[in-house]
Amino acid sequence: MTGFTTARLVAAPLTAADTALFERLWGDERVGQTLGGTRDQDQVREVVAAGLEHWQRHGFGRWVLRADQEPVGTVKLTAWNGLGRPEVELGYALLPEFWGRGYATEAGAGALHHAHSSLGLTEVVAFTLPENHASLTVMQRLGFVGEERVVVERRVHVLRRRRFER
Repeated sequence: MTGFTTARLVAAPLTAADTALFERLWGDERVGQTLGGTRDQDQVREVVAAGLEHWQRHGFGRWVLRADQEPVGTVKLTAWNGLGRPEVELGYALLPEFWGRGYATEAGAGALHHAHSSLGLTEVVAFTLPENHASLTVMQRLGFVGEERVVVERRVHVLRRRRFER
């Protein structure tokens, strides 16, 4: 398992010790509004366990983001088969006190660089709720294009793609 760094962030692979951060992150109502709802402790533990298993199976997954050694959120590259074919999804979520500082864009750029340079991927998808304008802006800044409507967890999302030059 490998992490990456950006100008202001250190991205380390998820560990079981990060569960408390995810309880704080996914239990926050403001974060829940951007992700389609909050998660309780049992749901968080299930997601963390699935994230650990994803790393074992795929060699990539969810990273915990830290700025000056303080946790700020997460960024992920995960296998996704929501359209009936294998793809890799970029996702990110930050604690609200770190919103508006450019961390999501910076973390996304770092994860995309890792996707292309370390994993050899030629394309990554990202999706968000249509009303999540901040995430749509991050996608645009990261070079995601197109607009498909997809249903994820029974809600309509906007899906965009980022292709890499060969």
